[in-house]
Amino acid sequence: MNSHKNARTTFEGRKLLIERIAVMGLAPAAEAAGISARTASKWRSRFRQSGPDGLLDLSSRPLKTRSTVDEALAQRIEQLRRARMPMRRIAATVGRSVATISRVLSRLGLSSLKALEPPVAIQRYERDAPGELLHMDTKKLGRIVRPSHRVTGNRRDSVEGAGWEFAHVAIDDHSRAGFVQMYDDERKDSAVSLITD
Repeated sequence: MNSHKNARTTFEGRKLLIERIAVMGLAPAAEAAGISARTASKWRSRFRQSGPDGLLDLSSRPLKTRSTVDEALAQRIEQLRRARMPMRRIAATVGRSVATISRVLSRLGLSSLKALEPPVAIQRYERDAPGELLHMDTKKLGRIVRPSHRVTGNRRDSVEGAGWEFAHVAIDDHSRAGFVQMYDDERKDSAVSLITD
């Protein structure tokens, strides 16, 4: 319930009003609640018709609104959108506001131009047996012996000859299991020993 801060009656106040009407009568109960007899009569008739649920606030939105877009116009808007026409141009073409066109396109699921093109299905492949295909790669990594000038800020701190090491990676296409082994180089012998060891 969305009662404003100056509301004379809330749901609990309306229940109390109905109880007072049963004991005191309509006019005295309305005066005690600080509302008119007409308003008290309205809440009494709502309570008689719907019970306690009738004392809740109702939406001020109308139950039905007139639509300015009939089925033929909606189809015309859809055709123009499928021809990749922007909303503003569709609005100018059919003589309706951009908000109306946006509402119709949203209902049709065509608000975005991406909706006009179905997404491309991702084609994934997978080998039938483990070990049938291996994806292999190497990564060159610098050895870190101790922090140098970039960490310490002293330009005299330098590390000479720390060298490199190479991570050889193999991933099985069927099981997606990965294996990494470190070697001193990235030559053929190291790559072959990765799979034979």
